[in-house]
Amino acid sequence: MNPSEYLRATMVTESKDYSAIRGRIQSEDTLRLMHSIMGVANESGELMEVLKKEIFYGKPVDPLYLIEEYGDLLWYIALGLDVLGMTFEEVMDKNIAKLKARYKDDEFDAKLALARNKVNEYESMEQLEAMDQSRCSAMIARTPGTRRPVRCHRKKGHEGDHESDRAWARVRDGELNTEMAGK
Repeated sequence: MNPSEYLRATMVTESKDYSAIRGRIQSEDTLRLMHSIMGVANESGELMEVLKKEIFYGKPVDPLYLIEEYGDLLWYIALGLDVLGMTFEEVMDKNIAKLKARYKDDEFDAKLALARNKVNEYESMEQLEAMDQSRCSAMIARTPGTRRPVRCHRKKGHEGDHESDRAWARVRDGELNTEMAGK
């Protein structure tokens, strides 16, 4: 295969429903997530460049610059968490629950890191979510500083079987926007 043949072959699999694509990026949340994820990727690249230059070119690491870049990275992560209606604390708790499910002895094990049981990890995060009854039992809860409701985050395939999921769908579809404006 030559480069021209390769280019033609790859274009066959390109998503070309541009009208649908434009429609999917119209929502404020999608645009904010895009901003967040692009920012995380960009800032991660800047951090990687510092390490690359130290290892391959001998340029000393500037700790103040790293702190600045980690701060920028946190800003973009905070943006994404706001879109998801999550706090840093909730994500940190879920991450530790996942790690505890992976490493039973609370200690790194290379074999367990390579042979992850994602179902077990996700179940441990859902168990943590279920313990937070005040957040999950409220159909619509407000988070200070945000215009969107908090929702219970559930595994794919479980959407719609929890009251907050149904409420989130109503907000997404615009049914509760006018109700929320008066509160």
